[in-house]
Amino acid sequence: MFKTSYSKVGTFTQCPCKFKLNYVDGLEVPFNCDAANPLVIGTMLHECIEVGIDEAIANYKAAYPVMTDFMANELMKIRVLGSRARELAWGILDDDTDPVFEVKVEDDSGFVGFIDMLIPRGKGLWTMLDFKYSNNVDRYLESGQLSVYKYFYEKTHPGEIIQDMAFLIVPKTMIRQKKTEDLYQFRERLAATLEDMWPALYRVQYDPEKVADFAVGTCTMVNATEFPKHESRLCDWCDYKDFCLGGNDMLILPKNERRPEAVITDPDMWIYADSYVGKSTFVDHFDDVLFINTDGNVSNITSPFIQIADELVTEGRMSRKVLAWSKFREVIDELEKHENTFKVIALDLVEDLYEHCRFYVFDQLGIKHESDGGYGKGWDMVRTEFLSQMKRLKSLGYRIIYISKELVTEITYANGMKVSTFKPNLPDKVANVLAGTVTMTLRAYMDERGHFLQLRKNENVFGGGRIDFKRDRCDLTVDAFNAALLEAQGTKAEAEVEVEKPKARKKAEPKPKPKPEVEVEAETEVAEEPDAAEEKPKRRARKAKPVTEEEPPFDTEEAAEPEVVEEKPKRRTRKRRVVEE
Repeated sequence: MFKTSYSKVGTFTQCPCKFKLNYVDGLEVPFNCDAANPLVIGTMLHECIEVGIDEAIANYKAAYPVMTDFMANELMKIRVLGSRARELAWGILDDDTDPVFEVKVEDDSGFVGFIDMLIPRGKGLWTMLDFKYSNNVDRYLESGQLSVYKYFYEKTHPGEIIQDMAFLIVPKTMIRQKKTEDLYQFRERLAATLEDMWPALYRVQYDPEKVADFAVGTCTMVNATEFPKHESRLCDWCDYKDFCLGGNDMLILPKNERRPEAVITDPDMWIYADSYVGKSTFVDHFDDVLFINTDGNVSNITSPFIQIADELVTEGRMSRKVLAWSKFREVIDELEKHENTFKVIALDLVEDLYEHCRFYVFDQLGIKHESDGGYGKGWDMVRTEFLSQMKRLKSLGYRIIYISKELVTEITYANGMKVSTFKPNLPDKVANVLAGTVTMTLRAYMDERGHFLQLRKNENVFGGGRIDFKRDRCDLTVDAFNAALLEAQGTKAEAEVEVEKPKARKKAEPKPKPKPEVEVEAETEVAEEPDAAEEKPKRRARKAKPVTEEEPPFDTEEAAEPEVVEEKPKRRTRKRRVVEE
């Protein structure tokens, strides 16, 4: 049975083509990393009211690859407005009553809906609230959403009545930082604006005609065979704009059967780091690598490479300039033939390729800067050209590794605290899309203890991926990375730590004497031997901790492990000789 909902019918009414792409074809779109993403902000608002501001903010941060000043601005808004919305929602509760959140309403007809909040008003009586983050109050007051929810709830819950219902609408502010003001001045103005903004309750009367309209819309939607486009000003904000304008594609559905879960051993990845950390050297240790190099720093790698740079070609008396991006496109053309034995393509550096792409587009358009294109055309064409060629390369079946230098920026929270963030040296809109084309994005760094790869997600470090690593970091070596990769997928990693564990146990286990002298001697030996497992569990556990932990620590305890193992037999042998005497 096809599930229906108020949002589905609304989408179909607004634009049947968008409905088809979303709900029929199941077309997924890249995550919108805009700090004011309506879906993320709306979810945070619900969590503010339901569980509190702190948990809501934590979940908001987790939704993005790295913190930015724009996100800090949104957090300022939600701290004020979300707290006020929570006070308003909980303030209308009767004494000794608890609200119910996210109430699922499901009917045999296929309707599914979720009521944001139900407040008990006596036996079988409820007040229904729905949360909205918008300035368009009239639109929601005219909608039939709450009437539809009331109808289906009372239908599926005999004896219960929604006696009143309302929208809790939180107002938006879209003010932006002016060119004439710094961040501090803007946030002062933002704080002053928020002082006068208050959420409000807007009561709605039940309207059976709107329920009937919903039923008609549902029938039309379910029986639809054509899905025309309804072009309007809203198309500019539609997630499916590019697909819609590109025409309808014929989708070939796969067979409805599960695929066996595969262990990823050669993931596409994006690694970035500061200069001289060893990112290129790390990639060079993979097999069958072709480097597409842009900066000329190839003395430290042994793999084959192609240099991408502008060239001046002389033909007789004529000379012409071949742009670096044109050469890169030719490389992709050649790789497309698969007449080679390369398995890994490393782009070193990605940001240089992006700059080459910019100048290529400038040359095509006859402009000197993106702003010369007018109305964002220049920016769009650069991003489109760059990302389309990257996706083209990605589709060829090679393992792709992007290499970038890191960019360190400083963000300022609303409380004035400054935090450094680390991300690849690319524009955010490009970086967010590019990160979606690889399995993981990792930062490499070094400190006094060595060179490392940061594996786990950190809110101030651009990165993450589809692999849930069990450890925060690993050594910047191919063997250590592969071991951590297998470990994260539940596969026994052939890391040094795993190999040494059974050896350490064998050496540490005391072998009893075949013929103990006397009972007193045996007691003396046990009492004096510091590594006896049964009599001294605390001391043995403390020494064995670096060996038995599933996740090795980040200091140099691993290097000290053999010393503990080597000393034990020597000390045991000396003491046993004393006893035998």
